[in-house]
Amino acid sequence: MESDVRLRARQLPMRFEVPDVPAFHFFLSTAARYPKNVAFVYHRTLITYEEWQRLSRQFAAKLSGWIKKGDRVAIYMPNCPQFAIAYMAILMAGGVFVSCNPMLTPYELDYQLRDSCVEIMVTTEDLLTKVRQCRSFSSLKQIIVARPHEECTSLLTAGESTTMSKDKECLSFRDMVNGGDDFRPVEIAASRDIAHIMYTGGTTGIPKGVIHTHANVVAAIFAALIMTTAVMPKRDEQGYWFTENDPKDLTPEWEYPFRVGRERALIMASWTHVMGLIHYLHQPIALAVKMLLLDHFDAGEFLRRLEEWEITWAGGSPTIIAYLLSHPNFEATDLSSLKVYTTGGSSLPEEHYYRFKEKIQGVIVEGYGLTESVPAACRTSYNRSSKMKIGSVGKVWPNLEVKVVDEIGQEVPAGQVGELIFKGPQVSSGYLNQPKETENTFRGGWLFTGDLARIDEEGDIFIVDRKKEMIIYKSYNVYPRELEEIMHQHPAVKECAVVGKKDLDTGEIPVAFVSCRTRKANAEDIKRFVNERVAPYKKIREIHLMEELPLSGSGKILKRELIKCLDS
Repeated sequence: MESDVRLRARQLPMRFEVPDVPAFHFFLSTAARYPKNVAFVYHRTLITYEEWQRLSRQFAAKLSGWIKKGDRVAIYMPNCPQFAIAYMAILMAGGVFVSCNPMLTPYELDYQLRDSCVEIMVTTEDLLTKVRQCRSFSSLKQIIVARPHEECTSLLTAGESTTMSKDKECLSFRDMVNGGDDFRPVEIAASRDIAHIMYTGGTTGIPKGVIHTHANVVAAIFAALIMTTAVMPKRDEQGYWFTENDPKDLTPEWEYPFRVGRERALIMASWTHVMGLIHYLHQPIALAVKMLLLDHFDAGEFLRRLEEWEITWAGGSPTIIAYLLSHPNFEATDLSSLKVYTTGGSSLPEEHYYRFKEKIQGVIVEGYGLTESVPAACRTSYNRSSKMKIGSVGKVWPNLEVKVVDEIGQEVPAGQVGELIFKGPQVSSGYLNQPKETENTFRGGWLFTGDLARIDEEGDIFIVDRKKEMIIYKSYNVYPRELEEIMHQHPAVKECAVVGKKDLDTGEIPVAFVSCRTRKANAEDIKRFVNERVAPYKKIREIHLMEELPLSGSGKILKRELIKCLDS
C-alpha cells in the first residue's frame, strides 16, 4: 500500500534498495556539504557540523584504543552536544551504542548494563552517583564524565582540559576531544554490524534490548527523507548520499515542509528513545537542520522558544499539545513560523488537532512506530495538500509491507480488526539474549506488534487497541508486569495487578490493585516501595487494596474486571 499520492505523482518508488553505508554516513555527508551550518544551539554555545565532526573524530580516536568492533558503550545522559559527539564517535569507532534513559534508577540501569555487557559508560557528573550505585559499576573499564553546561564552550578550543572530572577514577569528556582529527572510521558491514541496543519493556516484565543494525538505521533515515521531501536521495562524486528539494518546496507555495540546510528545529525528545534518536537527531542531520536543544519541558518556555527562535519544526506527544493549548500565553504567541509538528505515542484528540492546526498554519503529522520497527512504521502525510483522517496514524512507511492478521496469522479483509504486522529492511532482527521473545515477535520476517488495528480501503491505518497491556503515560511506555514484579518483592503483597487508568492530562496513569497477606498492610508504604525503584514516569499513582483479586477459571487475574472498577 502506497504512502502518499504526491509521492506517486513525482514517480518515486515505494520500494528502494538500501545503500550499503554505515549509520553515520549522513553525518559525514552533511559535514562535507554544509560544514559551516550550525548543528546545535545549546544555551549560548553554537556548534557547526564541521566542528561536531572534528570533535567526534577526536573522541573516536581515543575510544578506538579501548574497544574493538562490536563492543558496547553506554550513554546515560540527557540531550546535549556531548551526547551527540559521543554517539557518533561510538559508531565511527565500530562500537555499539547502548541507550540508557537518564531517568532510569540504579536498579533499572544496572540490569541494562549487565544484559548488554557494557564496558564503557559516558555520563554526566549529576548522574555519576546513580552509576556508582549499580552492582555492575566495578566491571566498567572506563567512565567518561561530561559537564554539559560548564564545558560546552571549551570543547571548541584546543588545549588541556579546564573542566577535569572531580572523580579521579573517571575521565573528563574534555580530555576525549584532544587530537585525533584524522581518525578514519572503522569499516562497517551495514547488514551485519550492530549500531544500537535500545531497551523496551514487555509483557514478561523484563526489559528487552532491541538490536538495530546499521542497515536498519540507514533504511529508516532513507524512508524519512523520502516521506518528508518527496525527493529520492542522490549520491555525489565523493560517494555521499544527500537530498535536494523539489523547486516548488523552496517557494511560499511549498507542498513538503523541509528545506535542506534551512530549517530550525526545537529538539526535546530524548535521544535515548528510538523516536528521538532517529527522527530528532538522524533526520535533522540528513537535512542539515539547526537543532535548538531544550533541557526539559515547560509549556511557557516551549512557546517562548518557538516564537523567539522562529522554529520551523517541532514535535512531541499529544500531551504536550494539550499543555500548550491550555497555557495562558498560547493565543498571544506567534507560531506562524512552524511548518511541521510531529506527534505520536497516543491518539491526538480531534479538538486539539484543529485548534493547533489553525494556530500554526503548517502540517501536523501523526504516526505510529515501535523500537522494533526503528521506529516509524506509518505516518500521516507531510504533504500540505493532503487530507487528514482524524484517528488515523497514516499509511505505511516506504519500503515496508503491512498486514492486519487474525489469530492464526491470516490476513483479514480491509476494515476488519486484527493484529498489525510489518515487514521490511528497517525492522529489527530481534532481541538481545532473549531467543523466545524473538521467536514470538519476529516470525517469518514479520514483526508482530501485538497491537490491534484496521486498515481502510485507501490504506489508512487506525490503531484500535493494544493487545499488550502497555500503559502510555505522557507518551512514555509503562509496562505493568515490570511494576508487578517489583511490587511482589514487598513482604505484605500477596497478589497484585497494574492497569492503566484514563487521565485527561497524561493519557493514562499506572494504578495498582493489591491483595495483602495482612490487614495491617499500608497502601502508601507499598506505593513508596515500588516508586523508589523506578523512573518517575513509571510510578504507581494509585493503589487500591482488595480482599481478593478477581480470577478466571484458570487462576489468572481478570484485569478487565479491575478496569471496570476504575470506570465505575
